[in-house]
Amino acid sequence: MNRIIAILAVALLPLGVLEAQSEVQAFKPKIVVTGYAEQKVQPDIINVNLTFGENKEFFGKQNIEDLEQKVIAVLKNNGLDIKKDISVISNSNYSSDNKVLIRKTVVFSVSDYAKYYAIARQMDFKGIQSMRITSIKYSKEDEVKKALLPKALSNARDMANAILNGSGASIYDILYVNAQNIRVSNNSNYDDMITVGYSMARKSNTDYEYMEKSQDITISVSMDVWFGLFNTANQQKMNN
Repeated sequence: MNRIIAILAVALLPLGVLEAQSEVQAFKPKIVVTGYAEQKVQPDIINVNLTFGENKEFFGKQNIEDLEQKVIAVLKNNGLDIKKDISVISNSNYSSDNKVLIRKTVVFSVSDYAKYYAIARQMDFKGIQSMRITSIKYSKEDEVKKALLPKALSNARDMANAILNGSGASIYDILYVNAQNIRVSNNSNYDDMITVGYSMARKSNTDYEYMEKSQDITISVSMDVWFGLFNTANQQKMNN
């Protein structure tokens, strides 16, 4: 009964009184800090564009079908399903001065850099015009984000305590959290990695050396946190 009366009493308060109480709440002592957490992961979805073709005179003996079969053989030997894993995104013919330029671009994905470089090494034959990584992703990105949220909050708490150290004030409660700033970053310039991965430096007539690189993805979370404050010195005086 007493609880019902208390609720009715609050409901009957003038609007101005309620707004004044809200303003008092808004101006309570607080500290605002930004917490941060990040994790580096190896991408497990590496999207690749492969372009191949030939320049030939009209009625030449070589044809694009033979080259395509060589490409298919390499991809199949590396575990790719031609029907499920490979898509053709461009197929063009261009003729000029009694010559024909035939070009085809296919896209596929591999699960790691080792597989990408293995395919790149085996694609080192005439007719391969380019093989390049277009994007990288991590399949469990959402799980990493969730795991980073409490770490970012803990970092914010540590930051607040460090700032208040020796001030006589302490944090006592979380008033507000804004955790919308979640980022996934990687170096979008893949040219260096692709060039050294696909080009070969000749060591001798028969030996080749490949310079392989990998690139991490950084998943980060930052959040603005408002902590309420109380003065520990005043609290001790009150207790005494």
